[in-house]
Amino acid sequence: MTPRGKDKEVIWYAQVLLDSIGARILSRLSGADGPLGSYTWPEPGDPGPDTEQTARVRTAYYVYRMLSSRHPDDFVSDWLMTLNVFVGQRPADAIAADEFASVLQAAQLVRESDMLGDPSDDEEEDDEFGDAP
Repeated sequence: MTPRGKDKEVIWYAQVLLDSIGARILSRLSGADGPLGSYTWPEPGDPGPDTEQTARVRTAYYVYRMLSSRHPDDFVSDWLMTLNVFVGQRPADAIAADEFASVLQAAQLVRESDMLGDPSDDEEEDDEFGDAP
């Protein structure tokens, strides 16, 4: 384990993630001790995440920002904890294993596919032209 020291930016990221995806998921993906290990990081007197955990929190926050811009927090939590074919495992587990690149690429694919358009827009276009013969 490497030395700890509170990085205010990372603590802020951790607090955002605690509020959005919860302590259990953040603890799992960061490698914190126990299922609620990350819960105390923002508390005064807690040393905060170590160096490896800091990198994982930063990656998780970046993924959260990519996905939450178009999806609710529940979607992001589910995405992190569901087996992902592109990643080859749950994204949260890949982050915990420091396999950041595949998780970031998978999140980017979700974000880019969202930018292609809303499927409900297609239904509105069909209504404009009436039922097809």
